[in-house]
Amino acid sequence: MDSLVEDAIDLQYEAEWRASAHDRSAKWHRKWAVRLGAAATILSAIVGLSIFGLALKKFGLDGNGNTVIPLAGIGAQITFYFVVGCSILSPILGALQTFLNEREEVEKHLKCATQFTVLRFRLAEFLDQYSGGELSPAHRGNARKELTSIAAEIEKSKEIVVLTSRAEEHAKGRTHKLAASPRANELVSRS
Repeated sequence: MDSLVEDAIDLQYEAEWRASAHDRSAKWHRKWAVRLGAAATILSAIVGLSIFGLALKKFGLDGNGNTVIPLAGIGAQITFYFVVGCSILSPILGALQTFLNEREEVEKHLKCATQFTVLRFRLAEFLDQYSGGELSPAHRGNARKELTSIAAEIEKSKEIVVLTSRAEEHAKGRTHKLAASPRANELVSRS
């Protein structure tokens, strides 16, 4: 088989598994953004309501006239420690959500997945155009320039966001190395 077609098939395979890996990574980051966001919101609400309720009792605004918080029973102590725990955990989850910036990671991975999908289709068009048989030296030079340009775009897209080795392995395991064009598939089966 022509080395030009082999190179295009290799690049197409890479673009395909990278698109798949970035799509999966975007889903993973989206899932964790929702989980952390929901937990931080719920804990903030609990802390806010608890502090408001305790303030009402402490200042006698609850209608009973009591101005002291009784901590004699086990239920009151559990409630107290629960509120303290939530008060500590709530800002930690908020800071973690800000630090991880999951929403931005989702956007980066989706952008990469889209770019690799577009490149994969460009490679399919390339294979349709250039895998028909022997090329003249002029056409071969143009094809090599186009393939080099696509390869450079793949390298540039890889730098936007780095995939974990686990995401790469999973995507490679689920992606089969196939040429997208019937003519290229025919060439692959003949070799």
